[in-house]
Amino acid sequence: MKEYKLSIIEVLFFTLYIILPSYFALEISESLPLITGSRVLLMLLVLFYIFKNNGKIPLKIFNNNYSKIAFLCYFWLMIITNVYYVPVTNEAVKRICTLIIEELIVVWIIANIIDNDLKLEQVLKVLTISSGIVAIITIINVIIGENLFYKLDTVNRNMLMANYSRLGIVRAEAGFGHAVYYGCYCLCMLPIAMYLIEHSNNKIKYIVCFILNMIGLIISNSRGSLIIAIMLLTYMFLKKKSIVLKKYLLGIVFVILLIIIVLLVSPTIQKYINNVGISIIKTFTVDEIEIEGYGDNKSGILSRTSQFSQVKYSLSRNFLFGLGEKAQSRGTLKWFNPYTNKLENSDTFDVGYFAIACQYGLIGIIAHLFLYSFIIKTVFNRKEKNDNIIQLFKYFFVGYFLMMLSISGVHELFWIFFGLLVAYINIKEKETCN
Repeated sequence: MKEYKLSIIEVLFFTLYIILPSYFALEISESLPLITGSRVLLMLLVLFYIFKNNGKIPLKIFNNNYSKIAFLCYFWLMIITNVYYVPVTNEAVKRICTLIIEELIVVWIIANIIDNDLKLEQVLKVLTISSGIVAIITIINVIIGENLFYKLDTVNRNMLMANYSRLGIVRAEAGFGHAVYYGCYCLCMLPIAMYLIEHSNNKIKYIVCFILNMIGLIISNSRGSLIIAIMLLTYMFLKKKSIVLKKYLLGIVFVILLIIIVLLVSPTIQKYINNVGISIIKTFTVDEIEIEGYGDNKSGILSRTSQFSQVKYSLSRNFLFGLGEKAQSRGTLKWFNPYTNKLENSDTFDVGYFAIACQYGLIGIIAHLFLYSFIIKTVFNRKEKNDNIIQLFKYFFVGYFLMMLSISGVHELFWIFFGLLVAYINIKEKETCN
C-alpha cells in the first residue's frame, strides 16, 4: 500500500541534510572522507528504507531513459577522471566515495522514497521551513557577532570556517563555511517559497520564510548572490501571469514601505544598505570598492574573470584529466594574478565552471555537460510550460547555474534537488503509463 506522508526519518533527512555543517563529523583517518552528520542521516535513511521494504533493495532509479543515460554518462566519466588520479592523491579516493555516497545513493534513495506528488510537496515545505529557521539563527549570529554553528565543530582537520566581517558586521554563513555559499542557499530557497505562497493554503509561514531568506541574503553580503537574486526575481515576475502579479503587488508595496520606515528610523541600517548597494554597482567595474570596513575582495568582477587563467594553466598541463581533485589545496594550481602581473599559486576556486575544467579536464567537462544538458532540456521543455513544479525546478536551477559564475557550488543543495527532479519525472512517467 502506497504511503502519502513522509516518515519522521525522511522529514529529519530533508530538514538537516543540506544545512548541517561539514565540520560536524566523525574523523577516522586523514586519508578517508569525514563521517559527517549529513552522511549519517543518509545512511540511517537508507537502512530505514531497506528495513521498511523487508530487505529488498530496488536497483532502479530512472523511469526515463534520457535521465538514466545522462546521469550514468556523468557518473562513469567522473569515476574515470578520478581513478586516473588515485595513485597521485587521496583526494581522488575521497571524490570517488562522494560520487557513490552523496550523488548516486542520494539520487537513488530520493527517487525511491518520493513516489507521489504529495510527498514531493511535503519535502518542499520541509526545506522551506528549515531555511526560515536557519535564517533566524543567522540573524542572531550577526547580532551577537558569533556563528553558533561553529559550536558543532567536532574534527581536528582544517575546515572551511570563513568568519569574515564586512561593513562592520560578521557576514552570515550559517553552517555553510562561507557567506557566499549561504547566499546561494538563500537565493535557491526563494523560488520554492514563492511556489508555496502561490499554491498552498497556509501562505503566511511561507511569506515569512521568503522574507527571512531575503534578509539572510542581505546579511550574507555576497555581491554575486544579491545580483543574481535581483536577476532571478525579475525573471520570475516577468514570467508570472498578470493575475498572479496582482496578488504580489500588495506584499511588494508593504515591504517597500517597511524598508523605508526602517531606513528612516535607523541611520546604521541605512548606511549599511547604502554601502551594499554601492558595492553591487561597483562589481561591474574594474575599480576597487573604496568603502571603509569593506574587507577583502574589493575588486568586483575582476576577481572572477581573472581566474580564467586557472583553466588555461590546468588544461595546458593535462588536457584530458585536468589537475585532479582539490588541485587548489594541493598546491598544483596556478593563475595569472592581474594585480602583480605574475603567474602565482592559486588556493581557491571562485567560479564553479572553472573548478570543473581545472580539476577534471575535458572528460570532466563532458561529464557535466551530460548532466546539465539533461536538466536544462527538462526544465525548459515547452510541453511543460504549464507544469508549476517544472517551473519551480526551472527557477531553482537557473538561480543555481548563475551562482556557479560566482561560487564553486553547494554540493548537497544541488544533489537534493537533482534527486527531486528525477523523482518528479518518475512520478509523471508512471502517471502517463497508467
